[in-house]
Amino acid sequence: MQIRTKKVLSCLTSAFVLVTSLLSGVAAVQAEAASSGVQAVVQPSDIKGHWAETQISSGVNRGLIKGYEDGTFKPENSITRAEFMAIVNRAFGYSEKAQISFSDVSANDWYAEEAAKAKAVGYITGYDDGTMKPNNQITRQEVAAIISRIMELEKVEDSNLLGRFSDAAQIAGWSKGYVGAVVKEGYMGGYPDGTCKPAKSITRAESIVMLDRVAGVLYNAAGTYGPEQGKETIEGNVTIASTDVTLRNTEIKGNLYLTEAIGDGEVALDNVAINGKTVIKGGGPNSIVVKDSELRITIVNTKTGKVRIVAKGSTKVGKIILNSGAKLEEEGLTEKGFGECVLSADIPEGEEVQFSGDFEQITVASPKINISILKGNVGKLEVAEQAKGAVISIAKEVTVSTLTLNAAVAVKGEGKIENAVIKAAGVTIEQKPVKVEVAEGISANVGGQEVGGTPAAGGGIVNDPVEPGSAEIISAAVKVGGITIAAEKVGENEFKATLPSNIKDEDKFTEFTINASKNAESLTVKSLIDGIPDKTVNFQNGKVDLKVSDLMGSLDKDGDGVSVGVIKFFTPLTVTGILVDTEGNETPVILQIE
Repeated sequence: MQIRTKKVLSCLTSAFVLVTSLLSGVAAVQAEAASSGVQAVVQPSDIKGHWAETQISSGVNRGLIKGYEDGTFKPENSITRAEFMAIVNRAFGYSEKAQISFSDVSANDWYAEEAAKAKAVGYITGYDDGTMKPNNQITRQEVAAIISRIMELEKVEDSNLLGRFSDAAQIAGWSKGYVGAVVKEGYMGGYPDGTCKPAKSITRAESIVMLDRVAGVLYNAAGTYGPEQGKETIEGNVTIASTDVTLRNTEIKGNLYLTEAIGDGEVALDNVAINGKTVIKGGGPNSIVVKDSELRITIVNTKTGKVRIVAKGSTKVGKIILNSGAKLEEEGLTEKGFGECVLSADIPEGEEVQFSGDFEQITVASPKINISILKGNVGKLEVAEQAKGAVISIAKEVTVSTLTLNAAVAVKGEGKIENAVIKAAGVTIEQKPVKVEVAEGISANVGGQEVGGTPAAGGGIVNDPVEPGSAEIISAAVKVGGITIAAEKVGENEFKATLPSNIKDEDKFTEFTINASKNAESLTVKSLIDGIPDKTVNFQNGKVDLKVSDLMGSLDKDGDGVSVGVIKFFTPLTVTGILVDTEGNETPVILQIE
């Protein structure tokens, strides 16, 4: 690929064809412009002093937009729905076409292809009567809906946000969330008189400026962008609308949009920090590679559901929301890689999501999809109530620490599940988890056997048989100030509990809780104070509760625990013990409190 280091200007503009008023499109600064410079041309006669002069002038200089035959641009003229679709399609490189059957769009119409592209992307669906109304002037609230759909914006109906406009009551009910979303993002503002004018037709100038804000710096040709050394800062958004693009050494203050124009191609982010959201709508099995980069919130929604996203090096992805199938892969990481992963209810039925790497938390809200955990470990995997019918496959050598099932799903494979919590009827788990908790009145099939909660006990706990000599601690927790704090497993039978910052010195430690495998018989814990004997407790249904006073004796003067202030003298406090199984085998246990 040809290397380009010159910053691509972020002036996104549209062009209107002479006489016919058809749009010649919005484009990025092309490779030729980047290498040969900008040649000034005659400017339209009616843009001097116009509020959008800068954006219009820049587009004219680069040959990206044209005015009318009389030398004017007519920036305050309105445009039609068809014309606006043409701007959007060319701006973001949309080329895929869908079958259309709008009663007012014929195959011979110049905008037929533009309507087919808009429908393929999904930002135009038509009206209930089967029309598309291509020649109607497009309103500001209609544009807000289009931008929101393209950029995967969440609807915002904040009365305080929209209440700033004196005509907020005129915003149509269907469009309030869309208008709120684009106003919040700064893509649309109001007028000097304090109005929003949601039903007003948008002008040529407004359309250019709004799309400029949305797309920002636009890379629509293959190449490497960003400085070879140092780091470049881009204040607004960035849009990538081509395959074989590498963006490097860049900080993006706004959002990053990877459009459908990427197709099944490749895009690489190398040492890129995105302060806003990252929206991925293009890419296939050849992958989006993210190296040494930081992404905060990432939204994935591709047509094929086959995009592969690879995190490498020091990459950190705070939260990733999948609205379509995908493969998330970690490779050679020095940082945590993917953080929270959410599989939304928008993923189409039958699509597959694959995971390869170590994932802290996966939340599934998608019904009837296939989830494959191919490699690595998962801390928490939770299936929401609406995810009924999902199938989860856990490969051999994979460990899931906690699996919580709130819907009837099927779990398959040879991977290890340390703790399965079943809260819905109809669950099947092919393998045998180390520990199973079943809610009251619920039955499930686990390891080929029916298990169920015990109403008298408020639920059931089933610990599957474990081979002699393999007793282990499943989980540990401490109770401080009336709050139960779960300990993190940091090694084999080794746990660490970290006190939250809101715990006060006067709060009291009261007890420890240990959950173990079924063949655990007893636990002998070494005293923390000289002169106090070690404490041995027997497991009941795989669980023991141990009072702090049993280990710290005289420091618990009132019998209600030991204050955090006292415990700090021992920080880090290390509790050690010996776990004994039913065959008499002994295993050391460590619980550290910081």
